[in-house]
Amino acid sequence: MAGTEKPRLHEFALNGTKAIMIDTPGFDDTFRTDADVLQDVAEVLEVTYNCNMKLTGIIYLHRIIDPRMTHGGMRNLAMFRKLCGAEPMSNVVLGTTFWSEVKLPIAELRENELRTSTDPDYWAEMIEEGARMVRYDNTQAGAKAIVLDMVSRGRINLQIQTEMCDRGLSLADTQAGVALNNELAQLAKQHAEELAKVQKEMQAAIEAQDTKMHSALKRQSTKYEEKVNEMYAQQEVLKADRRNEMRALEQEFDRRLRRIVSEQEVWCSTSSMAT
Repeated sequence: MAGTEKPRLHEFALNGTKAIMIDTPGFDDTFRTDADVLQDVAEVLEVTYNCNMKLTGIIYLHRIIDPRMTHGGMRNLAMFRKLCGAEPMSNVVLGTTFWSEVKLPIAELRENELRTSTDPDYWAEMIEEGARMVRYDNTQAGAKAIVLDMVSRGRINLQIQTEMCDRGLSLADTQAGVALNNELAQLAKQHAEELAKVQKEMQAAIEAQDTKMHSALKRQSTKYEEKVNEMYAQQEVLKADRRNEMRALEQEFDRRLRRIVSEQEVWCSTSSMAT
């Protein structure tokens, strides 16, 4: 899961096999809310499942230059686990990046912490479930080695795909959706409590005829109101009906899949003639 504003599809050939890589945004994305990211990722996973484009693996990237797991990184990882579930972990690659940007002994200490810490915000539990940890050296050869290892493994269904496609759950009712909705509700409650405190202080400023303090508190009150409204808006995104977007995405995947199959058949036919 990497940083990008919307999921992007990259087609490539690897040892004569056509493949599609889906580059998804992370849940610490700068430009989009967590609800928007989850909606987009869930749509892509639902469409690929319905088009019988089963996944062979997932690559989760983490920057080794980060001195500690940030709050955004923890949220990203927690949501990743809710999307995947435990069963597909044998097809998950946990990749560390930016090794050239930090001294090796420091990077190795951070790598070891990711691998061995029993804190659920790190990787030990996923590794026990079968995930593999690799260093990505930012080279084409390194990327090829990771992908080649993945394509040799069996196809997988992610937890959110099973929930939405097989069980017919809405996004809001999936484990990932429920977890995010609970987090949004908690944040909305916290912001509402802060808003109530500020409004009480505003009333005291009015009674004291302190116009400067009242103006400052008014600006603070507006910010808290916006935060509360944003949390509610994100909750609504999780419930939104996006069938039109789904149909357009299905058509795009179907078009690409048909072309890839056609090109693969041509390649196989040419190879047979050559032999």
